[in-house]
Amino acid sequence: MKIRTQFLLGYLFVCAIIVVGGVFSAYSMRVVNEAGENAALRNTPQLYALMESKQHLIAAHLELEQSFLQTDNTEMRKLMWSHLDGAELDVKLLLEGGSHGDWNVEGMQDAAIRSEVETLADHLRALRQLTAQRIDQEDNAGLRQEYHVRYTQTMDHLEMLEKSIQQELFAEVNTFRKFHKFGLSFIVGATLLSLALAVLVGLLSARRIAGAIRRVSGRLQDVAAGEGDLTIRLEASDRDELGELAANFNIFAEKIRDIILRIKDMSDNLAVTSEQMASTSENFSNNAQDQAATFEEMTVTAEEVSAGMESVAENTDDQFNTVQGLQDRITELSAVTDKMAGRIRTATGAINEILADARTSQERLQSMVTSMENIQASSAEMNGAVQIINEISDKINLLSLNASIESARAGEAGRGFAVVAEEISRLADQTAGSIREIDDRIKMNDAEIQKGMQETRAVHASMEKVIGGIDSITAVTGDMDRFLSDQLESNDRVKSSMTLLQGKTGLIRTSTREHRDAMSEISRSLSNVNNIAQSVASGAQEIAATSHALSKLAESLKKNVGYFKV
Repeated sequence: MKIRTQFLLGYLFVCAIIVVGGVFSAYSMRVVNEAGENAALRNTPQLYALMESKQHLIAAHLELEQSFLQTDNTEMRKLMWSHLDGAELDVKLLLEGGSHGDWNVEGMQDAAIRSEVETLADHLRALRQLTAQRIDQEDNAGLRQEYHVRYTQTMDHLEMLEKSIQQELFAEVNTFRKFHKFGLSFIVGATLLSLALAVLVGLLSARRIAGAIRRVSGRLQDVAAGEGDLTIRLEASDRDELGELAANFNIFAEKIRDIILRIKDMSDNLAVTSEQMASTSENFSNNAQDQAATFEEMTVTAEEVSAGMESVAENTDDQFNTVQGLQDRITELSAVTDKMAGRIRTATGAINEILADARTSQERLQSMVTSMENIQASSAEMNGAVQIINEISDKINLLSLNASIESARAGEAGRGFAVVAEEISRLADQTAGSIREIDDRIKMNDAEIQKGMQETRAVHASMEKVIGGIDSITAVTGDMDRFLSDQLESNDRVKSSMTLLQGKTGLIRTSTREHRDAMSEISRSLSNVNNIAQSVASGAQEIAATSHALSKLAESLKKNVGYFKV
């Protein structure tokens, strides 16, 4: 029989006792309450009828006194007779019973009280006869004197009767209170008896659990001495909760073994991927350095072109001021323009080569970002596996704590199981420590990968800017080449049309100044491109260093996982 079944049977037994006691107590309280309600329903209407009779009698007395003070007292004496009739009717209701408004009045059952009510009825009849006799004789003085005596006797008897009914009601209420106290005492006694039985059942169950724990403690010692050996299993032949504990431990060990195997495979893949990324980073670094050298050469060429444009501007100014030597200066200008066009075409070819290299570098950067994202995804999977191990380790600690508590309850007999529980807790702590170290290294790996991805994305964005700048330079040099061709044709036309020389010279001077400013801007742009290329080369070297560090972390992870025997 399972432990929880034993506790359930004991609990049901105690609950049965409590239910029986509660039913008996509820029945007793119900009987008491019904008796109290019946007494209240019986006596309250009787008191109400008696008090109403008293009010009628007082009202009749007041009407009679008022009639003595007035000459025409017919109406007041009618009211007096009405009140006397009401008082007699209420007393008759007390004797015979019946309905009165919302109340259902029962006739008096007690012989003594009924005798007093009959005496009260006699007093009321005598008072009525006396009043009728004196009114017929028109003897107001005698009526007033004798009526007062009869009225006082009737009121005294009525108050005495009211006290008797109240005393009977109070006696019944005291009886009901005694029954109520007895019911409460019975409930308290039944509750204490139930608690005592619950304690007895708990002690017997704890004694049986302690014996079962001693039988299982020997089996757990083999697992505690394994030192990372996940192939050890516990015997789970018992059918109680302790057998379930051994079976759950075997399942836990099997899951830990599967997770460690997966971590080993992941660490191998991480090592291979980090080596590939290191090789890619080195190639990218070499390409970036070559590109930086090419940009430096292009900057020198742009400076030479800018210097040539400055010379053209000076020649144009001289030509504008000295029209006499126009022919010779135009010849020199044609030569310089032709030379500049050749250099621009050379620069355009170099820029196209740089643009092709930049696009190739951009594609390699994108490939590197993809590889790093794959590595980051693998690290996220490893984080999930580590989280599962942590949860399992926490469950082992909780099971160990429960076992320690049960062994402490068992006393001296559970000391051996407490040692086993402590060894299990220490093994779980060692596992949690190793997992935390693995988790820290994975987080460090993720941080380095994230840093490398940020730097790679920055380099990728810089390369996009470089490509955009190179496209702009290519467009400008193409425009310059076309413009210089047009300028050569213009020089030929100027040679044949000297009459238009003055106007043409002004246009040439303006265009030459614009070209000079454009070449200065090109020179500055190429200088910025050169700086960016240097930054790209430096970033590529840092990525290569990060890849090597990642490879070392993968080897360290592989070494730590090798602690477990699977």
